[in-house]
Amino acid sequence: MELYLFVYLSLVALPFMSLTFLLIFCEVSHKHWKRNGVFSLKPTLLFGNAKDIVLQKEGMGMSMKHFYDNLKRNGLSFGGYYFLMRPLLVLSDLDLIKRVLITDFSHFVDHPFYINEENDPLSANLYALQGDRWKNRRSKIGAAFTAGKLKLMFETVVATCQELIDVIDEKAGRNGAIDINDIIADLGVDIIGSCAFGLECNSFKKPNNKFKYYGLQYLHAQSMWGAFVFLLLFTFPAIFKIIKPNIHNKEMTEFFVRLVKDVAKHREENNIIRNDFMHSVLQIKNNAEISESSFGSVNSSNGTQNKEEGISITEIAAHCFAFFVAGYEPFSTATSFCLYELSLKTELQGMVRQEVKTVLQANEGKLTYGAVMDMKLLDKCVNETFRKYPSATSHIRLCTETYKVPNSNFSIAKGTTVFIPVYGVHMDPEYYPNPEVFDPERFSEENLSKRPAESYMPFGLGPRKCPAYQFGLLEIKAALVTLLQRYRFSLHPSTKVPITMNPKNAVMHPSSTIYLCAERN
Repeated sequence: MELYLFVYLSLVALPFMSLTFLLIFCEVSHKHWKRNGVFSLKPTLLFGNAKDIVLQKEGMGMSMKHFYDNLKRNGLSFGGYYFLMRPLLVLSDLDLIKRVLITDFSHFVDHPFYINEENDPLSANLYALQGDRWKNRRSKIGAAFTAGKLKLMFETVVATCQELIDVIDEKAGRNGAIDINDIIADLGVDIIGSCAFGLECNSFKKPNNKFKYYGLQYLHAQSMWGAFVFLLLFTFPAIFKIIKPNIHNKEMTEFFVRLVKDVAKHREENNIIRNDFMHSVLQIKNNAEISESSFGSVNSSNGTQNKEEGISITEIAAHCFAFFVAGYEPFSTATSFCLYELSLKTELQGMVRQEVKTVLQANEGKLTYGAVMDMKLLDKCVNETFRKYPSATSHIRLCTETYKVPNSNFSIAKGTTVFIPVYGVHMDPEYYPNPEVFDPERFSEENLSKRPAESYMPFGLGPRKCPAYQFGLLEIKAALVTLLQRYRFSLHPSTKVPITMNPKNAVMHPSSTIYLCAERN
């Protein structure tokens, strides 16, 4: 009887004790910045300063912008933010941001992300790797995106963009509303599928292909459990290193790893040369000679694998998967946002269309790498799109070595997570007057010289800057040129103006569909 009573009382007491411990832990955690003499807003119990983010009422980018604005109003260079119970340091001073991302990068080398290479191989991608391993891989993978290799991959991009014409012609011929983001998303799957994996996805005719299904499932179909796991992962990273859960869907992981294995085996056995990212990482795997301007043999001249690198097929799958995620979402949303803005500003659209036609005429009607580089107004429009709608609304770094903040009595402790609020900086009227207005002339040479270079950072700054950002810009421009040389776009009446962002998405994504009308001329 006494044993049963003891068990009963233990079961009753356990939840109470757990809750008490959680509340004490929360209370102690939420005094972190006060103990360190750093400005912070009053946290809410359990949620910290991230209640609206957790309840999906506000995106991370907007929440960080509000906090950035608060720091600026108080004349502060940095401040403390609580994501649930995890303290983050948010920067608002551009000089300090430059120091963290560039000048004193050696103190902030890593991204604070979870890696479980054995059971969750897609987690060990270039974005998440740390220390010397990241440095080694970054130097090798960066060679896949030299100007010479971009020119060769651009040919594949242009060929894939031609598929757009039939799709838009069909929609325009029926005078229907065009869901531009959906169409560009299909194009993005085909481009990345071809350039990263060597696949012919043909998403316009085969909308249910597995490559698209698994990719979009990861980006836009995250379950409530997945979102909860991500919150826990970000809040308690140390625990995850102990229990080692899988954060990527097992079926999706198996699909991508198997796909890479099959492609690699076929290319290596037949010594196939293809102008794409997959070819470059296979060259790294096989210790083949890597040229800065061409794609040579995939196999090593001496037939031996590079044991120093130790790169495996599963790691190649992780890097290719990261290339897909990083290349697909910014491409589809930025292209759609740019067309949305040009549809609002018809005079500007006319000027861009005229530039496109003039440059193409000078290049015998061919869309080449050099022709795109000559389209200066188009370049300004794309830059302004990423200014107003940055895909990465924040950059995040892990302090790897205690850092004394210049001109202050504060030191950033080793292990501190540092946030750079990109969206807040991009919408700061100090650098961009009337920031809500879409104005490509912000990126004229004259205006560029008037503001700090660090005030524009959609792809990051310094050594951790996205190695494939130039490829992403080329994708976007190729799609825009393909469309604007043939069609005049206008907003369909069902499109909501002004556009708002979906708070459930980790990146900037419209909360409502962007419908356009296209008139061919």
